[in-house]
Amino acid sequence: MGEWYFNAYKSYNNKNVEELDSMDILARTHWKSWDTVFPALGWWTDDFHSTLENNANWAGYAWYIREFKVPENFAEDQTLFLSLGKIDEGDEVYINGTRVGYTGIQLEGGEYDGSNPWDRERVYEFDSSILHQGDNVIAIRMCNSSGGGGWYDGPVGIYTQSEYDEKVNTLVDATRFYEEKYQSKFAASALGLDDESVEMNYRIYLPKGYNQSDKRYPVVYMFHQLNSTSKSYEIDGVHMSLDEGIASKNIEEMIVVMPDSSNDSFWKNDWEKMVTEELIPHINKNYRTIVDPRFTGTAGCSMGGFGAYNIALNNPDLFSSVISFYGAVTSGDISIVDKIRNLPVAYLGYFDQYFICGNQDMYGFAMPAIDIDQHLRKLGIDHKFFVENGAHDNLFYKPYLIDAFSYTSNNFDIISDEIVNVIDGTITADIDENIKINYTININDEIRQYLNIIPNPNLETTKQFIQPLTIPILLKIEQNGKTVYVMNDISKKVSEATSWNVQVNLLPNTPETEDIDFDESMKITLIATIINQNKEIGNIIVSNSDNK
Repeated sequence: MGEWYFNAYKSYNNKNVEELDSMDILARTHWKSWDTVFPALGWWTDDFHSTLENNANWAGYAWYIREFKVPENFAEDQTLFLSLGKIDEGDEVYINGTRVGYTGIQLEGGEYDGSNPWDRERVYEFDSSILHQGDNVIAIRMCNSSGGGGWYDGPVGIYTQSEYDEKVNTLVDATRFYEEKYQSKFAASALGLDDESVEMNYRIYLPKGYNQSDKRYPVVYMFHQLNSTSKSYEIDGVHMSLDEGIASKNIEEMIVVMPDSSNDSFWKNDWEKMVTEELIPHINKNYRTIVDPRFTGTAGCSMGGFGAYNIALNNPDLFSSVISFYGAVTSGDISIVDKIRNLPVAYLGYFDQYFICGNQDMYGFAMPAIDIDQHLRKLGIDHKFFVENGAHDNLFYKPYLIDAFSYTSNNFDIISDEIVNVIDGTITADIDENIKINYTININDEIRQYLNIIPNPNLETTKQFIQPLTIPILLKIEQNGKTVYVMNDISKKVSEATSWNVQVNLLPNTPETEDIDFDESMKITLIATIINQNKEIGNIIVSNSDNK
């Protein structure tokens, strides 16, 4: 929407009521004498506007104002949507002096409530009757309480419902990048809630083709920063960078999970357990993941970079790679630097490590990162580290995201296709009133050569841990070219030759079978996975008529 008049007029620490707090006063001031800016193109910079006093992290209240025209053929008496993108942090919005919406500023001209809605989409619904032919005025009063601030992202515009759905809601592929929920006892404990569990959010990225295949994928768990949520990675376009990296074949196809936590969780204690004991089992159960640490990693920025390192190093049975962008590796009561110094060479070498930091990092995280790099170099452990020009912000890490995920995916273990010879089995099925499926899985002695070997984290012993393999079983039923039932069983772990038999009895008129037509023929397919290789055990076509 072009140029806007701008004025940062009151510091955050100033709790006095000022004239410019009021829209009524503002309407009588000469705001057209203010200098103009171009908003929604990024966070404030030192030279964004003179009233910021050369401080990109200026904290306080500011106005954005501009005029816009309504066309002569404008249709009145309709509901419109004002899309403002994202503002860091709170805002209230007026059109022709009428307040049409707010986020974080409850009262007109009031104080910001500190709710930290910096990553929330600003979309305000209003009635077109407040507009008139010719010039109209839109005014946005915003507040930033700390750190980077500003009106930093779009899209910006006034839309009808159909226009909004077409131009704004379709910007993200909702079939491959979306928000989901799960229940967490550990999050409830960390938040001090009386409830036994609490619903937690995560965003998940699925590679192109996921919904059209039976393939299983590596997984990276990407943790958010301080005073943030997983929404920050959507704002930064992580999903688009992953698509770009995969399309260019720099990144292997993978699933990326971006969970939420509290603003200052540092991803430790109960928050770590939330990830390892609740989120990961949930993801493995509901998505086609490679359930093996050699194909699972962590990533994160700042606080999330600390979490990526800490959680991975604590859980080698779940992870084998780390990406840390300007990680807060010396924050809190745990020092990643000290932890790494006290781990054996073999254990450190088990993890693929990619970490970078900017030379203008306001928290000085480059120095402890250099300490980690020097220690790993001294021990001869392969890793990737560099300090580059940049600050402690998303502008620094985004250009390196493809490189980081490329490093991780290139180091996923290469497993021979011959691993499928380790497994075979049979499947039978029949239908009367129920669907009865019987299958057998056989694993031979060659399984031993593919077991994961985890070095000991104790400096006083070299004893290794041999980790059993999880054998995911995918059972699916198709009718008329559509998948109507899926069972994803990840419960079986093996470390030697073995066999097991499973009977599945599906009853009609239950939530899990509501899409199955028991009177029509169906194709039943059984697929077993050894690490990253699928093997179809068999597929059969059965119908109710077979038993008549």
